[in-house]
Amino acid sequence: MRGGESLRRYVSVAIVATTVLTAVVCYFASTASRAGDKTSARAERLAVQALAEAVRAREEANRAYEERFGYAFLIRAAGRSAEEMLARLRDRLGNDDATERQNVADELRQIALLRLDNILGVSEQAAQT
Repeated sequence: MRGGESLRRYVSVAIVATTVLTAVVCYFASTASRAGDKTSARAERLAVQALAEAVRAREEANRAYEERFGYAFLIRAAGRSAEEMLARLRDRLGNDDATERQNVADELRQIALLRLDNILGVSEQAAQT
C-alpha cells in the first residue's frame, strides 16, 4: 500500500469515527433531556444538529480538496478553531499546485516545531535566538 493510500484510509476512518461520534452525541443528547424540559431538549437538539452540519461541511470540503490536489488536507490544528480550519481549507482550494505545496510545507514545519517544543520544551522563538 502506497503512503497516499494509507493516508486516505486513515482520513476515511477518521471521518467515519467523527460521524459515529456525532450519532452517539445525538443519541445521548436526546435521551438525557428531562421529559418536561422541552426548551432544554430543543436547544440540545439544535446544538447537535449544528455539530452534525459542521462535520458534513468538513467532510465535503476534505473530499473536494483531495479531488483537487490528490492528497489529504493538512493544517496545524493546535490553536485553531474548527471554523477557522474549515475556512482555511475552503480558501486553499483556490490555490494553484505550487502555492498549495508551499502551504503544506509550512503547515508541516509548524507541526514539527510544535512537536519538538512538546518533546524538548523549546519554543520556536527560543530556538531562533
